[in-house]
Amino acid sequence: MTVKRFFSIVIFIAMTMMITASSFAECVEGSCDNGKGTYLWANGDTYIGEWENDLMDGEGTYLWENGDEFTGGWQEDIMHGDGVYTWSNGDQNIGQWINGEQDGDGIYIWGNLEEQQDEALVDLDDMDIFVASNLEEH
Repeated sequence: MTVKRFFSIVIFIAMTMMITASSFAECVEGSCDNGKGTYLWANGDTYIGEWENDLMDGEGTYLWENGDEFTGGWQEDIMHGDGVYTWSNGDQNIGQWINGEQDGDGIYIWGNLEEQQDEALVDLDDMDIFVASNLEEH
């Protein structure tokens, strides 16, 4: 399975969960129609950020009940723009998102990187980082 395919599947599942839960959501703080506000879904998911026409639009953070989160740009309820997707285990995908999918160059950081950064001298060859470039299958 390619990295892009993997991310597409993860994003599809996450977006499906958001859509399913949206009918049981409520604005708990601020303005969730136009402005900044906090929206809480019945399943525990939360969005904190900018809204336009009752849609997540602008900068914001979506926190899934399972501990995953996305912080970055949103356009009409879809991850769009610069952002960081962080899984509950600490793994991160940093990059550009277009229509809910990671696009172009990006950086993937495994959650165990923080432990490696605590060392006085860090050997880059030992770090679990790779730059994802042109993730499309050839």
